[in-house]
Amino acid sequence: MNTISSVFLTLSLLLISTPLVAQGSATWDHQGPLPTGLDIRDVEVLSHDEAWIASEDGLLYHTLDSGITWSKLTLPVQFIPSMYDLFFLDSQRGWAIGNNTYRTTDGGQSWTLLSSSSLGTSYKTHFVTPQIGWISGFSQVCRTSDGGSTWTCATLPKSGACRGLFFVNAEIGYASNIFGDAFKTTNGGISWSQVLSGGGSNLNTIWFSDANNGFICASDRVQRTTNGGTTWQEIALPAASFMYAGVFLDAQQAWLVGSGGRVLSTTDGWNTATVQGLSAGPSLWGVSFTSTGFGLAVGNRGRILATGDGGATWSQRDSGGMDVHALDANDPAHAWAGLDQGDVAYTTNGGAQWLTVAVDGFSKFGTVTGVDFLDDNLTGWAAGEDDFFGGTVGVISKSTDGGRTWVQQYNQAIGNAMFEDIAALSATTAVAVGNQNFPLPGDLLRRTTDGGLTWDNVSPNLGAYSSVDFVDTQRGWAAGGQIIASTDGGLTWKKQYDPQYFVNDIDFSDAQNGWAVGEFGSAYRTTNGGITWIKKNVPGSVSQAMLTGVSAIDANVAWISTGTDQVLRTLDGGSTWSIENLPFNPGVPAYPRCAEFLDAEYGWIGGGPRVDNGGPWLRKGDVPGFSLLTSRFPRGGTATLNIKGAAPGEFVILIDSVNGIGAGPCFGNVCLGLLPKIFVLASGVADAAGAFEFSAPIPTTVPIVDLHAQAIRVTSLPSAPFEISNTITTAIEP
Repeated sequence: MNTISSVFLTLSLLLISTPLVAQGSATWDHQGPLPTGLDIRDVEVLSHDEAWIASEDGLLYHTLDSGITWSKLTLPVQFIPSMYDLFFLDSQRGWAIGNNTYRTTDGGQSWTLLSSSSLGTSYKTHFVTPQIGWISGFSQVCRTSDGGSTWTCATLPKSGACRGLFFVNAEIGYASNIFGDAFKTTNGGISWSQVLSGGGSNLNTIWFSDANNGFICASDRVQRTTNGGTTWQEIALPAASFMYAGVFLDAQQAWLVGSGGRVLSTTDGWNTATVQGLSAGPSLWGVSFTSTGFGLAVGNRGRILATGDGGATWSQRDSGGMDVHALDANDPAHAWAGLDQGDVAYTTNGGAQWLTVAVDGFSKFGTVTGVDFLDDNLTGWAAGEDDFFGGTVGVISKSTDGGRTWVQQYNQAIGNAMFEDIAALSATTAVAVGNQNFPLPGDLLRRTTDGGLTWDNVSPNLGAYSSVDFVDTQRGWAAGGQIIASTDGGLTWKKQYDPQYFVNDIDFSDAQNGWAVGEFGSAYRTTNGGITWIKKNVPGSVSQAMLTGVSAIDANVAWISTGTDQVLRTLDGGSTWSIENLPFNPGVPAYPRCAEFLDAEYGWIGGGPRVDNGGPWLRKGDVPGFSLLTSRFPRGGTATLNIKGAAPGEFVILIDSVNGIGAGPCFGNVCLGLLPKIFVLASGVADAAGAFEFSAPIPTTVPIVDLHAQAIRVTSLPSAPFEISNTITTAIEP
């Protein structure tokens, strides 16, 4: 039996069926960035379950489930600080330092602001007992003998930010600065002597096994001594390494993290190094491991990576540090978000986790402003703009694996071009729209009919466009300064309407019913395919607001994002509106940009900024149709799969595949969305609410693999005896 099927067999043997309680009123669930979109500067793993992270703005986060969920602690601050380092002697006693220094003696339930705030910014701390410890700052190291209540400082022989600090005992210690200088003390930090110069830029991590044997790590090399710093052996790290922080378990086993998400590991004291981590991603600033091989690495934009096998495999633990500019969703499980910094986030489990990937063709100065996937949840395109030297390039990239990987297909480097949106019509046809500013301001429309190998100019030269939507392979609309329509798959276009204000988004539910929204509270509705457009009044609180996104459900229902915390819904074609408020954190500006709903109750709003109020918000009303949703699957946790939308008493079947999602076998007029081989995982009877739940504990020894599943309901209709749900893919996490 192969690995994946054995995993499902293990889960199926443990499955317990329990009824679901029908959900009442809808709620808004903030799905990312979680736990934060701020840069995370350090992490301290205390056990496989418990860890702490420190971020910008003086925030600490604590987890008791290996980083699946986090609780935020706001420290007592005198001003807005940055946090740079964490140090725990045990689960109860710890210190957090940066522009201020804090101490806890009760496992983080409370934190005390220490007097070291008067010492300036501190970068590193180390304690050898609950009372005796040190902090390093700019050109100095300060010592405490009372747990941090008071400090005595000593100036180092060379100036520079001191980012490396380690003490062997209460007397012998080492410090290093970003300019390649290292220092040693033998009297507890009262005085220091220089023991290394030119050791490499950004000396950041120090570790000694005793007074003589130890390491100091730089961005691209490691310095090793066996005689207390009298002499050093320089060891080069692999090419293209620029490392910021590290951790040692012993003299043989260690890890370094750095630029571009790179992780380096060694099992022989840096005689050899192995490149680990994801292929690309935000830079990493901190790393921490347990002796059993569980580790967390943290970095820019809220990035958290986890490993359970000593770094052989890493997976994203955070749920997208994202500033959302575009949304697309095909069912309750599969959705995509276009982000700033040239990224796309995708979810295959209804937003339980959003995974962020870099899109080929975009740099970190780019923005993905449009994303659209076909119903197979595999084939899709992303479009946007990439900034360079004051100009912009329009970029189009394609994915054939649901957004996990991307290949650039087109860029428009002439004319300060930018694509604003894209529509996927079929596996071969897509249309991208935008604008360019040279030689004259104007529209930018490109079309492919060969899967993206070539892109033809189909611009009608009628103005700039911000949005495009197709209801089938022939009929579509684009909007911006005008609303234009196509009846031949985007080959030719005809102007339909000149709105009073610029249109930001257009969306049709079918060939007749559509909405367009834009500046100054402008909302337009058509019921005849765009032949005529009627301006509809929106509530006074947003009548002058920027209406940023619209999602048309049917002839009567539509959702609008307003660029504020207010989301609009109409159930009668715009005659009346209800207002729902996103539960934003007060005092933090927010800007919702887009709306993507599946029906009148269930869908997403996306926007920015990436901190606190950014990312996707899911409105958790009744799940549409016959659906399958899942939780995250952490080792040692619980796997939960929820089937919803069956009729009460109907028989439901949960199936799984060893090979992933795709065009599966058919029986009658029903074709499965899983590739063979397919196994029955479990079955049961839907409760009075038409729901069924399967749950099982996940053994800590289960392999790190992706799991794929789908549900089948057995109906009482002779013409359609079976109905299948959406597919889901979720990963076993370390």
